[in-house]
Amino acid sequence: MHNLNGINSLNYSSASYTGPAVHIGDRVQYTDLYPLAQKHGYRAVGGAYPGVGLAGGFRQGGGHGPLMGTYGVAADQVLEWEVVTATGQHLIISPTHHADLYWALSGGGGGNFAVVLSVKVRAYNDGPVAGAAFLFQKCYTTEVHVNFAESYDHWISQAETSNTSRGGQNIPRSTVQDNTTLPALIPAFRDITEGGTIFLTAANITRGNYTPNVILPTWRDALYAVAFLNPLPENAQLDDIRTIQMQSNSWQKICALSCPEEAHT
Repeated sequence: MHNLNGINSLNYSSASYTGPAVHIGDRVQYTDLYPLAQKHGYRAVGGAYPGVGLAGGFRQGGGHGPLMGTYGVAADQVLEWEVVTATGQHLIISPTHHADLYWALSGGGGGNFAVVLSVKVRAYNDGPVAGAAFLFQKCYTTEVHVNFAESYDHWISQAETSNTSRGGQNIPRSTVQDNTTLPALIPAFRDITEGGTIFLTAANITRGNYTPNVILPTWRDALYAVAFLNPLPENAQLDDIRTIQMQSNSWQKICALSCPEEAHT
């Protein structure tokens, strides 16, 4: 793990998981992981944006990305953590070795319990991935790529950058399944889109197969995670930024109030 940027695939075997895996240093980003996994015929759960680090606060905080709807969040994929503790101990953490620290690291927040040097995570057999882009003005395009890495590179890795104010909310399954709470959710989304947001997306979430960890319970109860981007003008002044942030905060409250379980967490 030279300079913490090493990465390699391996076959892993333990009481809780046997199968393909990837061993990654703390400095590795997902633009490095996806091509390597694809080269060996696998895919792995990671972040949506190319610069997201693999073993840092993203994974320790839970970690949502394009494959979580199939395999679960990023923290659920961890087989082993390699860490240095505050007392200077160099440890390999797993569900059977230092289980309490494994539980805390897998969703307890970045840097709260130890410094992560590397991580071993599950990998999955790759295959065709479909993606689509459409406009409401009567046209759309659909493309199928032979593996996840190519699909990610086409749809996400070249995304344009912009100045935005962001927000989001996990939507509980119970809110969507209950006829008394669902009617409040649709107007909430309508208020957000009519307010001028440029991006409103909902990523499906699955419970997946995971070793018990400290992931926020709302991730387990959520049907999908909603995120929105509120555009900021390139020449926005401080007062403009404050006004747009207040608007984003109001959308956040609207979304939370439409989900009674979330409003009190």
